Amino acid sequence: IEVTRNGTPTVEGELAADQASEKTWDGIFIGRHTAEKGIFDALEIWRRVRERRPGARLVLIGACAPETKRQIETLTDAHGMSGEIELAGVVSDRRKFELLRASRVLLAPSRVEGWGFVPLEALYAGVPVVCWDLAAYREALPDVTAVARVHAGDLDRFTDHVLGALEGNVRAAEVIPEPGHSWGDVAAREWAAVVREAA
Repeated sequence: IEVTRNGTPTVEGELAADQASEKTWDGIFIGRHTAEKGIFDALEIWRRVRERRPGARLVLIGACAPETKRQIETLTDAHGMSGEIELAGVVSDRRKFELLRASRVLLAPSRVEGWGFVPLEALYAGVPVVCWDLAAYREALPDVTAVARVHAGDLDRFTDHVLGALEGNVRAAEVIPEPGHSWGDVAAREWAAVVREAA
């Protein structure tokens, strides 16, 4: 059995993490808007964030079913957050990285992950990550101070880490992990395994 890993994301040219970007969003969530991907955890965490940081703004990126959109709008209206949370929907990769670079922290409260590309994309865009402590993230994400791993379900601790990132407790220089495997590296390793087996 040959085991390979996924490649690490890259941020091209003008979207690279070492270039300045105006922070117009406090938080960002990227993923399908479903319970298992953490959309409702994200909204509850953001409600708690706003109790201590009024006016904090969150952008939500990803596919959203009409019924889920109605639920999100009902929740945001009920907690007075409708003007501070934007449903951006499905966006291009370029737009996704633009919004990442314009955000202070990624909320990654997904409870179901096979690998977890979004937190890696955030790190490579220079954005700290708060996530549940999932096995997939232990394998995929580097052990850096810009990644706060929280026991799944501990909303208070997750909120504390988000607030810490918003208060600047993670320096930009600490965000960028060491380069990992490129997709070229992954493909070369897989091809080598195929050639070995065929020989």
